[in-house]
Amino acid sequence: ILQYKMSHFKKLILSITLLLPYLIVCNAKITVNITNILPPMPEKVLTFHCRSNDDLGEKVLHYEKSWNFQFNKQIFGSTIFRCDFSWPGEKHTFVIYDSGRDSCEHCDWYIRFSAQFNGSVPCLQRDPTVFPDCYAWA
Repeated sequence: ILQYKMSHFKKLILSITLLLPYLIVCNAKITVNITNILPPMPEKVLTFHCRSNDDLGEKVLHYEKSWNFQFNKQIFGSTIFRCDFSWPGEKHTFVIYDSGRDSCEHCDWYIRFSAQFNGSVPCLQRDPTVFPDCYAWA
């Protein structure tokens, strides 16, 4: 019976050892930053409302202003935050964070004009030394 208890104990220790790094990485805090850099003439005030399981409420950003939110990355399942964006003459919806798409721990999103899309779109700046990744609205 002592051998059984030691074997069980070893399995428990091995399980904890294997899971600990995964739990530490998956418990990472994610920050999503949203900045309004819509063309400023005339100024386009950006209004948006983000939600997941949590409703983050409606926010308003003037030109070059930012707002951010934080959450803990889920260990199991996926995390998705969807936002409704609007400014004079336009309304759009976009998934601002998707754990299946985004690997960033600090995700810097800019709502800006993109010649590639011939309009204003959400762009994720993964690295300040390269062009951002811009996405079409949903």
